[in-house]
Amino acid sequence: MTLAAGRWTGLLLLAACAAPDPAPVAVTRAYAFAPPTTSEAAAYVDLHNPGGRADTLLAVSTPAAGGVMLHRSVAAGAMIRMEHVDVLPVPAGEVVRMEPGALHLMLPGLHHLPAAGDTLELVLTFRTAGQLPVRAPVIAYGSEAPGGTP
Repeated sequence: MTLAAGRWTGLLLLAACAAPDPAPVAVTRAYAFAPPTTSEAAAYVDLHNPGGRADTLLAVSTPAAGGVMLHRSVAAGAMIRMEHVDVLPVPAGEVVRMEPGALHLMLPGLHHLPAAGDTLELVLTFRTAGQLPVRAPVIAYGSEAPGGTP
């Protein structure tokens, strides 16, 4: 190998090591049901992490409610209870799907009652990806969600 070829090989290796990871976590689906009560709503998002490193959802906020809590529905005998989730790992190369009866975002203390056709503004905060603004369309309660999940 000549000296010039060795330099090019070294530069190419250096460039490959410095290549950025694929895009950070992205939301590939978001929606909320029009709430059947006046005090809280539920929202759902799919988190896609195409990168080579895991990330973690640390917090979610919205101007539409007094707060946002991440919950997981858990069967307890004949009852279903909601269990608080502090942080949500989003593994590299995977999709974490929120849906009714499983992971979901609870929005307690609604400032106004969202109706089908409205949009909820959410901000998801990740450890690595930072803040990600998301628009979640509000659909009629009980109707089929985007992607075919009722």
